[in-house]
Amino acid sequence: MTKVFGEQLGSYYSRKFGLDYRGLRYPAVISSEKFDFSGSACYSTEIFFEALAKGEYKCWLSPKTTVPYLYIDDAVLSTLMLIKADKGRLSRTNYQVAGLSFPAEEWCKAVQKLIPGLKITYEPDFRDAIAHSWTDSLDDSDL
Repeated sequence: MTKVFGEQLGSYYSRKFGLDYRGLRYPAVISSEKFDFSGSACYSTEIFFEALAKGEYKCWLSPKTTVPYLYIDDAVLSTLMLIKADKGRLSRTNYQVAGLSFPAEEWCKAVQKLIPGLKITYEPDFRDAIAHSWTDSLDDSDL
């Protein structure tokens, strides 16, 4: 609710007072850095740290759960592109970046190719339910 409120408030101030407001919404942003792995999409990075440390990984998403992702460098690039865009060419104030989407099982199999012998089990928890509440893919074709 706060995201939508902020976006709508920015749009309102843009229309009413001419404020140059630009909003950008990202999918799950991933990188190679080790952060607190508590979010629904964090398995995609955590798997590497667990695989190298333990040789096994317990995925908290079900194999078919699909999550949209964006690599951090692309998040930065899309932000800079929006900031530098000519205001006259923008059709609205808020945009969304799609990134790419893939099921957990597909990602885990790709990691197993990189780290042979990696044992993966699936034990979906509350984060799987959260991921199922998201859209499987995003449309940013109008950017």
